[in-house]
Amino acid sequence: MINSDKINYNLIAMDIVDGIDDKFYAVDINGLISMNPIIQYVDEFNYKLQKIFGKDFYFNCPDVIKDSDKVNIGSLNKNSQVYINNFRFNCENKLIWRKKIEVNCPKIGTNIVFHENPDYPKILFKPENGWRAKGIKLYNNKNIIENKQSTFDTLNQARRECRVFNKEMFIEEFIPSKTIDNYCYTTRVLMITNNRETHPLLFLNRKCANPIIKNLKFGRLSDEDCLSYLSNVSDVNKKFHPNEDYKLREFVKKINL
Repeated sequence: MINSDKINYNLIAMDIVDGIDDKFYAVDINGLISMNPIIQYVDEFNYKLQKIFGKDFYFNCPDVIKDSDKVNIGSLNKNSQVYINNFRFNCENKLIWRKKIEVNCPKIGTNIVFHENPDYPKILFKPENGWRAKGIKLYNNKNIIENKQSTFDTLNQARRECRVFNKEMFIEEFIPSKTIDNYCYTTRVLMITNNRETHPLLFLNRKCANPIIKNLKFGRLSDEDCLSYLSNVSDVNKKFHPNEDYKLREFVKKINL
C-alpha cells in the first residue's frame, strides 16, 4: 500500500499517429507500460526524471510487468517522497479517455469521415479495453457502416473472434499515416502525470513489421496484411527510435491530462 503522504505520479503511454494530413491523432492511452521502450532508453528516462525530482524517487512497477526487475532507476528507496507508479490508467477504457481528455483523435461511429487513399484501410473494429492491438479488426470497405444490418453482423462477428476479451467493441476511422522508409509507424510518448502536472519523458517511433501495401484489396484485412498498419501487433520490430519532431512536442504540451 502506498502512503497517502507520498507524491504519486502515474506512468502512462500515449500512442500518436502523424497523419498525412499534417495533423496528430491520439489513438490510444494506456497504463501498465511495457518495459521494452524504457529498457532501450533507460539512461535518458532516468536522467529526465532526475532533472524533475533529483535522485530520490521510487519507481513502483508491479512484478506482472515483464522485465520490471531490469529497470533500476531512482533511489530504490521505498520511503522516497516521490513515487512513479506503473499501474493501470484510471481512464483505460478507450471510449472513456476520449470523453475525459481533450485531444485530437480519430472519429468513431456515425461521425467517421472516410479517406480516399487506396493504400490504407478505412476502418477499425476495436475492443473498448485492450492492449497490443489484440482483438482489432481492419477493413478496407466503407459500406459496412452505411448498412446498419451489415454493421451489426460484422460487429458480432468481430466480438466472436475477439476471444481474449469478449468485450464491447466500437468502430473507428483509420488515419492514413506518414511513413518511414515506406513503413507506417506510431509514436509512443511516455509521460508521468497526476492531478496537478504532466511531464513527457520519451518520444519514440515504432515501425510496423511490414511495409505499406499499395492499392490495398477491399474487405477485411488478413492477419498478415494487418502487420503493415498496426505497429504493436508483432514483435518483429521491437526497436524504438527517437522522434525529434518539435511539432509533436507542441501537440503533447497542449493536452490536459
